[in-house]
Amino acid sequence: MIQCLRGVDVPIRSIKQYVSLLRQGSATIAQRYDMVLSYKKEIEAQISDLKNALALTQDKLTFYQEILEQPFSNMTYLEEWHLFKSKGEKTE
Repeated sequence: MIQCLRGVDVPIRSIKQYVSLLRQGSATIAQRYDMVLSYKKEIEAQISDLKNALALTQDKLTFYQEILEQPFSNMTYLEEWHLFKSKGEKTE
């Protein structure tokens, strides 16, 4: 469990608190349950954020691929952003 918590960036201070409760035995199960439930909710939020980031990354790769497959003029960042945004609005 500790490696799992470190893998999802739970602060070391929180992990130490969890281990301290663990060492105290079964009297702290309710507290540990609440802690793990909180970590689960944080992990689910991270997963959601990562899925959104992955989708945006894929959209950007598709956008770049489309640009590379056809002749294009030298665009400024702002022009590129507007084009990317307009393509996203067409697919939503």
